[in-house]
Amino acid sequence: MGGLADFVVDLKERLRDLPPRPFTGRVYRHSDPAHGPFDVPEIAPYEGRWIRKGQANGVHAAVVGRLDALLEQARHVEDRDQVLPVRLMSVLRVMELPVLDVSNTLALETCGLTRSDLLHPEDLELPQLVGDVAWERDDLLGLLGPSVVGPTAKTLVFRLDAVAEHVRGARAAAGPAAGRAR
Repeated sequence: MGGLADFVVDLKERLRDLPPRPFTGRVYRHSDPAHGPFDVPEIAPYEGRWIRKGQANGVHAAVVGRLDALLEQARHVEDRDQVLPVRLMSVLRVMELPVLDVSNTLALETCGLTRSDLLHPEDLELPQLVGDVAWERDDLLGLLGPSVVGPTAKTLVFRLDAVAEHVRGARAAAGPAAGRAR
């Protein structure tokens, strides 16, 4: 072994050594009008930053605010004019969710990573490796990581089995009223 293989083994060990952080706060999840905030396939049909295709799927929610959630969605839609009118925003209240937090500088430094390492637009290998470790750990129900939409934006990814005990939600329309629960 050497080089990259040693780095991967070392990174996994450092990630396993990070203690769970209980996350509490309001997060926002966008969805199309036909689906609720927790309607996701059990198996990921495509790869994402923190989840590999074919893995047990998680629910993503932008942490910092409604605008960050809408900006995150806009990154994935070809016809940008259709994003706001056809999306719903759900406000989710997360309580004491045990997460692997790689959104802060100290955690990143401990792991020998930078924010840029996890947000490279062409390379999902490192963030997916972080996700692999988070989903393997029995003491975690989610992952808190940086988001590409802005320097302070964060993304929370949590397992569906965390919903009953740790997450509550309400839906609201996208646009100016987004974020006000109905």
